[in-house]
Amino acid sequence: MKDFHQVSGNFDPHKLPFMSSIYPTIVIICLYFLSLRLGQGLMKHRRPFQLKAFLVVYNILQVLACLYFLINVFRTGFKWNYLWTCHMTGYENLNHVKLLYFTYILKGTELIETILFILRKKFGQMSFLHIYHHVSTFVFAYIGVTRVGNGMLLTPYTLNMIVHAVMYSYYLASIFISDFDKIISVKKSITIMQMVQFILILFNTVRAYQTECGIETIFVIIFIPNVLIIFYEFFKFYTKTYSKSGKKKAKQVNKKKSY
Repeated sequence: MKDFHQVSGNFDPHKLPFMSSIYPTIVIICLYFLSLRLGQGLMKHRRPFQLKAFLVVYNILQVLACLYFLINVFRTGFKWNYLWTCHMTGYENLNHVKLLYFTYILKGTELIETILFILRKKFGQMSFLHIYHHVSTFVFAYIGVTRVGNGMLLTPYTLNMIVHAVMYSYYLASIFISDFDKIISVKKSITIMQMVQFILILFNTVRAYQTECGIETIFVIIFIPNVLIIFYEFFKFYTKTYSKSGKKKAKQVNKKKSY
């Protein structure tokens, strides 16, 4: 991409496609919500699509995208001490900026997953957690490219790519192995990985702010509550799905529905 061939000191992230302002991102999100509304109506009286071949390709591409990020982030100088030590924001390392922009594009493609739920008539999976998580990560990916650049922001994305590589590998395997969904420890472990990830991200964000690494206060004020909301929703899901009390309540609800 020719925009990345500038001298780092003169680099302007707003010249990248979709980065000129927040409005292209907002338009994409509005189209996303519109497609959810229209899609549910269109599929209401239709048979669900299987989309097995598409799901296989999609999950493979997601796994490869995560691996691409992880391989290149370490090749371009990322170290695990980014989790707790100060690394200034800016655009000195354009290879890191490329990865942040790559993450923005990747988060945009993940919005497709909700559309796939609609086409397959899995409306129950369109939870607040699912929709909020996808939209918020897409918005923060834009902010990461245009307002942060290098620095400790790479840590959350590196953690996220590790979790997503495992998660999409599981999704891929479950397409071919019908009993894979019964291996509850797999899904449970992925949920735990998600929660641990958000705890580490919170720690990283607080450390970045405390060490005066160039993270804007407004970013911290917006980002920390966002992570707390997502962590709470994952914890609520975990408790409801895997704890004994949560399973008991679910059985009681199902019994009431059967009457």
